[in-house]
Amino acid sequence: MLGLHLQASCIISCFFSIVISILWIYTEPIFIWLHQDPRISKTAAIYLGNLIPGLFAYGFLQNILRFLQAQGIVMHLVWFSILPIGTHFGIVYGLMNWTSIGLKGASMAASISLWMLCISLAAMHCAVSRIDAKFNISTSLIAMCVNTETIAFMFTCGLGAAASTRVANELGGGNPQKAKNAMVMTLKLSTILTLAIGLTLAFGHNVWAAFFTDSSLILHQFASIIPLLIISITFDSFQGILSGKTTCGKGCGWQHLAVWVNLVTYYFIGIPIACLLGFVLQLYDKGLWIA
Repeated sequence: MLGLHLQASCIISCFFSIVISILWIYTEPIFIWLHQDPRISKTAAIYLGNLIPGLFAYGFLQNILRFLQAQGIVMHLVWFSILPIGTHFGIVYGLMNWTSIGLKGASMAASISLWMLCISLAAMHCAVSRIDAKFNISTSLIAMCVNTETIAFMFTCGLGAAASTRVANELGGGNPQKAKNAMVMTLKLSTILTLAIGLTLAFGHNVWAAFFTDSSLILHQFASIIPLLIISITFDSFQGILSGKTTCGKGCGWQHLAVWVNLVTYYFIGIPIACLLGFVLQLYDKGLWIA
């Protein structure tokens, strides 16, 4: 079933990549219609036009990444990512400095690197699927939890992006109190959304889980992990507002602080705890989600 979901998600990603590509092709007239500078509009159109091949690779890549992460395959992703990332620097430097294509080289290099990474991970997926033909219950539970929290985080991400822009504008205009009020209001809205999502999962988890599986055993196990899932969604909603990629912290110019917070909590705290609880203490899916 996971393989079928992967194929379906790749088809959907391809469809939306085509839609986005059409918009990118007409970037220049769209930007001019939005009253942007004609030179900037033309440059953006050139860059995005050469980035279109990479858009399709990026769509496939995100699906394959989620597919492999749901199976607990992490270190393989790291090793298979080193080669494309390493070659990306050489490709972008060579295209931009040793050729006359200039800015086009940056987007072309990104497209080439994305396809290299996509192909390498797809090859690894084929190898893994032959070795591990049967996926255990923990794999299914982690996949369901990841998808559930990702969907919940989309709401917070939208609020964080809006708050980041508002906070930056107010601080730039010399209105720190308005910036503070914007952040407080965003946190209140995030709390309301999180409460609604938590109640929905608490009382309707069987209905939600039925969208993913019809196995009674997995449905029962998913019900037992719901409290942990609600807790992680709650904390993630505040984290998404305060220290994520599009947040109030970014609007305040605290990107360096947010980077260190995410780096330390994920790599130096989260991963070691996940290894300890998930594998050493053999809590498996619950141990990974606690971490």
